[in-house]
Amino acid sequence: MKKLILLLLLVVAGCGHPLREGESRTIERVFMHEPGRYSVLVREYDELKSISFRSHKVKLLDDVEKGDDMWMEMKNGITTIHIHNAKEVEGGAWQTTEMVGETIYIEDHSTTPVE
Repeated sequence: MKKLILLLLLVVAGCGHPLREGESRTIERVFMHEPGRYSVLVREYDELKSISFRSHKVKLLDDVEKGDDMWMEMKNGITTIHIHNAKEVEGGAWQTTEMVGETIYIEDHSTTPVE
């Protein structure tokens, strides 16, 4: 039983937000799957890593000058994503699954980029 609880704690802890309070991070791209559900690409050494998170306390600000890096920060529980312009927020896709009896239903969803 103790092993199961420890495993559940590790899984839940790994599903959190990519930032801690007061922390900021440079980002390469932003994807909005639906309101409150985002993914960002961050550079870690020579690789791009995708980080997904859910938060209904997100602000998008188009305040980054051309040539400067986009970034995100968390202050007072609000995630602010600083971008060059709204066209940089890409649409994202996701799937939902539902099992009814012995049948699994899979539904595809997507958002479209801002034009």
